[in-house]
Amino acid sequence: MFRNIGNLETFKNLLNKHMFIKIKEIHSDIKNIFSKKYLLFSQKLIFFYSYVLIIFNRFFDGRFLNVKKQRFLSFVIEFDDFSDFYWTFREIFLEDNYYFDSEKESPCIIDCGGNIGMSVLYFKYLYPGAHIKVFEALPENAEILQRNITNNNLVDVEIITKAVGAEEGEIEMFGDKRAATISKGMTDTHDKSNMKKSIKVCVVKLSSYITKEVDFLKIDIEGAEGQVIEELSESNVLQKIRRITMEYHSISGETNLLSGIVSSLEKAKFKISFVSDVSRVIDLNARSFSHIMLVALKK
Repeated sequence: MFRNIGNLETFKNLLNKHMFIKIKEIHSDIKNIFSKKYLLFSQKLIFFYSYVLIIFNRFFDGRFLNVKKQRFLSFVIEFDDFSDFYWTFREIFLEDNYYFDSEKESPCIIDCGGNIGMSVLYFKYLYPGAHIKVFEALPENAEILQRNITNNNLVDVEIITKAVGAEEGEIEMFGDKRAATISKGMTDTHDKSNMKKSIKVCVVKLSSYITKEVDFLKIDIEGAEGQVIEELSESNVLQKIRRITMEYHSISGETNLLSGIVSSLEKAKFKISFVSDVSRVIDLNARSFSHIMLVALKK
């Protein structure tokens, strides 16, 4: 009997701790929303209302609801998995991972690794007149991406259902949904079961799509970013790009070396800074791979 009481007390303590963490997270999110300098106060209120709706769906998804669509801001987005949507919403809209300033009303943006379109919606949220080329090779993502572009009546968005890499042709892509990659090094060090899945996709050189100045290049291609930067460098088109924000994935072994990426960008006169998801060395030691955000600005 007393053992059961102890278990009950332990459960209550864990529940209280969990609720405290959630409340603390929500409080931090709200502060973040109302501190966004690029939004008017009325826009912040709309953002806050959208955030409340998302938190409501997050609480009930998997319990009473099977959420496959979410309205937020002026958008409606479809997805297969609410959890994937939620964490992508946090990274892109809440944390502004891809925010950039532009003097142009219609900046030119290239989005490598568009997934289901959250980043495209974000760019259109910042700059409704933006011209966007978005690459998404995985068919299951590209199909939802197309629906999200169409359903939100977005214009000047070109979807390219191909991967970007070092050489043109056909290549094997591993994984699904959020973690698809053409990097063999990534699949060798990633322990998730979805990395066992593969599909043949077309791969192209990104340089062939850069025919004029690019205001913003986003790269999130799960370990293949090194070969893309190298190809852009060898093709002498890095000078046409004003800003690059990428997720760099550190992989065990000799592939996708950060030193090569930094060398190419510095040679092209970029100023580089980093933001890491690793807060303690012990976290890095426990991983076979990790990622950092790399931001490169033309000097």
